[in-house]
Amino acid sequence: MFRSAFLALLTAQATLLVAQAPGELTLDLVAHPTKRLTPPPASIQASWLPDGTLLETTLEGGKSTFLRRDPKKLVALPYDALEADKTKAHFLPLLKAAGLEEKASQEALKRAVLPKKPGPLLLTVDKTLLLLDTAATTAKKLGETKTLDQALLSPDGRQVAFLKNHDIHLLDLATLQTKALTTGGSDKLYNGRLDWVTQEEVYGRGTWRAFWWAPDSNRLAFLSLDVSKTPTFRMTDDRFHPQRNEDLSYPKPGEPNPVTRLGMVDLQGAVSWLQNPHPEEETLIVNVAFDPKGQLLATWQNRIQNWMELHRYTGDRATLMVREQNPKGWVERPKPPRFLADGSFLLQSERSGHEHIYLHAPDGKELRAITQGSFQVRRLLEVDEKSGRIFLEANRDNAIGLDAYVADLKGKAPLARLTEGAGSHRVQIDPTFTYLVDSWNSVQSQGQTVLKDLKGKTLKVIEDRSQRAATFTRGAVKLVQVPTRDGYMMDGQLVLPPNFDPAKKYPVFQTGYAGPASPSVRDGWNGSTWDHFLAQKGYIVWKCDPRSASDKGMIFSQTCYRNLGAQELKDYEDGLAWLEKQGYADMSRVAIDGWSYGGFMAAYCATNSTKWKVAIVGAPVTDYLLYDSIYTERYMALPKDNPKGYEATSTIKKAKDTQSKLLILHGMMDENVHPQNSVMLMNALMDAGKDFQFVAFPGAGHGPRGPWQGYYRFKQVWDFLQKNL
Repeated sequence: MFRSAFLALLTAQATLLVAQAPGELTLDLVAHPTKRLTPPPASIQASWLPDGTLLETTLEGGKSTFLRRDPKKLVALPYDALEADKTKAHFLPLLKAAGLEEKASQEALKRAVLPKKPGPLLLTVDKTLLLLDTAATTAKKLGETKTLDQALLSPDGRQVAFLKNHDIHLLDLATLQTKALTTGGSDKLYNGRLDWVTQEEVYGRGTWRAFWWAPDSNRLAFLSLDVSKTPTFRMTDDRFHPQRNEDLSYPKPGEPNPVTRLGMVDLQGAVSWLQNPHPEEETLIVNVAFDPKGQLLATWQNRIQNWMELHRYTGDRATLMVREQNPKGWVERPKPPRFLADGSFLLQSERSGHEHIYLHAPDGKELRAITQGSFQVRRLLEVDEKSGRIFLEANRDNAIGLDAYVADLKGKAPLARLTEGAGSHRVQIDPTFTYLVDSWNSVQSQGQTVLKDLKGKTLKVIEDRSQRAATFTRGAVKLVQVPTRDGYMMDGQLVLPPNFDPAKKYPVFQTGYAGPASPSVRDGWNGSTWDHFLAQKGYIVWKCDPRSASDKGMIFSQTCYRNLGAQELKDYEDGLAWLEKQGYADMSRVAIDGWSYGGFMAAYCATNSTKWKVAIVGAPVTDYLLYDSIYTERYMALPKDNPKGYEATSTIKKAKDTQSKLLILHGMMDENVHPQNSVMLMNALMDAGKDFQFVAFPGAGHGPRGPWQGYYRFKQVWDFLQKNL
């Protein structure tokens, strides 16, 4: 999935920041590494403690203060942060005594997630791995992280599994002796380690570990990936002499994927290979876990991901529990099942066209839908089996917002809303299922954090952000609904210039992502200083979500299936048609901006339409034959089965039709969307006699490398807009 790392950088640099004084924004205040605006002086975070009391943490000036509160009586209670958490000074002397640097130790303790019951945990301090026992208050150095790669503590706290030379090894914590559990690992065979494409597109960016402890601590399940036939993609870093090469196992559409096997290894190193339920075809193993009884679960998908099967293993044999198929699109990797006391389980699924929660019997048989309707369940929060209640987040009452609800496990009572008002509500339910903390904001308000009971009564306003004074001149932010040519109502957001005059004409800066089920428009506070900077300079900032990007259900997401860009372009053009009817947009001066999938859409619009005068194309896929196999084939199927679809997505082949003024930006060590994409597009543009401007970010991956490159990016975009729009 190539939703950009750059978006995180952009958020860090230009979102939810508050100016020091009211008035005009400058580019330095938006993005300069040392001059950009600083965050609000204080904020309060609320969380539930295991005993059912509420902890309010006030962050101010880099320091934290704590207040523990009884949610029933609302009185303050004693709270010793060091004694309760044991995350800072309590353990710091132990780390210093072990010879670890104080500042690095403080940072490591700050990040640490302590066990619910006092006991051992692994802690990484700088490049050192150590065992911290919160019960015995001891700390023991285990070694360097480079030699104990991807270390994982066993549930009983006695062993550490880790990777070395592409094999799984075991460290006995009593003797500190190590031994190999698997053998044969090499640069072509990864035992317990993921390759690039599987970590990026299946298990999640940065997740390289592919082994899992059984609850009894006597076995580990693991994946073994044979990449011997998978093509290697080489990138060269020209910042150095001699140059530094980076080689990635990176299959592109139709090329050989890693061949993956599912194994189980015991502590003596005996490996058993578990049944592949579909040896006759290429498959992906997209989830591995153990159920509460210690039986292994694995979720399998076919290569193009239009079916999914959940299997339970007894010994090495697989038993099918759940199968889902979507002949009109794809099946998303399912969230892990939530098991109940009787062995039944809850599973989220888009099998109806919308994501809902289903109850399954222990053998996998579907018993009933817990939720249903034309909306999306976003997250299963908590399950109160005693009262038969399920707490969840969904968008039933606000398609671009978020609310909390309670559902009946037996399916008899209707879904009941727990939050009220517009906006996006993030909710935490207390351990006794009596209270909730609701942290919300909306397009019109920075919102509040409030304590409520489950009947909806507000007991206390913990933090009221709605009363914060405006500290820079904001544009007017509005949510709109746009009818498309076939009647679909598309969500959009406008940021209008301060002192907006509807009788005038304003240039339009359109920005967005547009990837499948990845919306840019939400009912939430827009604190982006970049958006408001542009509004102050007299631009209308326009965002709209094509139906496939709306995340309103597979019924809409799959409208882009096998032809990425085509339906999105129609919806984008319908958005501009709506803007034109409003009378205040200068349709001869419209820019489109995007990064990653958004960069693809900017290039696609520039090469397939004449509606946009300027296209700012960041880290784009310019031909889907150049992107990775797992992501692309999910939406486009195999090239041999969809040649016309692939050809239609190629902006390289349409370069000659470009009418927009192009600014192309790319990190030169982008391991995700390779610079090859931009280079091939630029080559085609040159061959067609088309002008463009290119900004390269030396050494950068899938986004600018660090704050100075981020600042440079903003400067180049703003300069290009001034000259060309």
